Amino acid sequence: MLSGSYDKRAIVWDVDARTVIKSYDGLHTAPVLDVDWQNNDTFATCSSDHTIHICSVSSAGSSSTRTLLGHKNEVNAVCWSPDGKLLASCSDDGTAKIWEPSNTSNTTGIKFDLVGHQKEIYTVRWTPGGPGSSNPDVPLYLCTASFDGSVNVWDSTTGKVVHSLRRHNQPVYSIAPSPNGTLLATGSLGGFVSVWDLRTGKIVRELRGNGDTFDVSWSFDGEMLSSCFSCGVVQVIDMNQFPQALLDDANGEDANGHDMEIAVEDMNNDAKKEEEEAEEREREAGEGTERRKGKEEGRRKGEEGERRERAS
Repeated sequence: MLSGSYDKRAIVWDVDARTVIKSYDGLHTAPVLDVDWQNNDTFATCSSDHTIHICSVSSAGSSSTRTLLGHKNEVNAVCWSPDGKLLASCSDDGTAKIWEPSNTSNTTGIKFDLVGHQKEIYTVRWTPGGPGSSNPDVPLYLCTASFDGSVNVWDSTTGKVVHSLRRHNQPVYSIAPSPNGTLLATGSLGGFVSVWDLRTGKIVRELRGNGDTFDVSWSFDGEMLSSCFSCGVVQVIDMNQFPQALLDDANGEDANGHDMEIAVEDMNNDAKKEEEEAEEREREAGEGTERRKGKEEGRRKGEEGERRERAS
């Protein structure tokens, strides 16, 4: 297991033995913000110090095998492509980059410098397509999510934008391509969970939860989509309930006239009910405490009065 920490270190762990295999203490001069395995030996780290390091567990010492420089601000995320040949990164400088770390003839390692967002890019994800993936006939895209409220889908062979997906103005915190590489789920502040068709760039479903959406994730078969919200609720959506639903921008309904937010409204109502019940229990507990205090005070005053009567 690989971890990156605010203490500036990356650590490789033996999970079974619960011991440290190797600690990389001197790689970065600021907190490590993300790590990602390329294979069972090689991994990448990124940091607030604007750098990316490529490391090998089997190499001697704890230094990196290559350092990638090019971002001008904190590097928020790194992600290897399905075949392990390309590395994607994103930064607070508003850019994402596609690197070819194994191409030693390229002194910078940069294959494409992806410029198109207006604010910080929070995360990047590859679609499971292209050669060496589970879906070799599906194009390999890189998806980037930004605080400008948009998600860009980039062609990995040209570095050009295929789709620019924007539904709301709130920052997008999470993106998740479906296992078959045809859909993309996004989660943003305001509780929005959107599902897009990567073939057309059209939205096919949208739900709204209570609070902000912090993460979205598909089941291994793509049949279910889970999302978690700042209200403390995790929702699991059965995608088969709305096959080929097309969202109508005007009325928030699918092609069959079904309200796409009913399930989430029910979830929100349940969460609100639980919150109200918890508040009621706290209030009753508080009233009980006050009653006990009142009784104790009354008993104390009564005992003092009896003592004064006996003394007189």
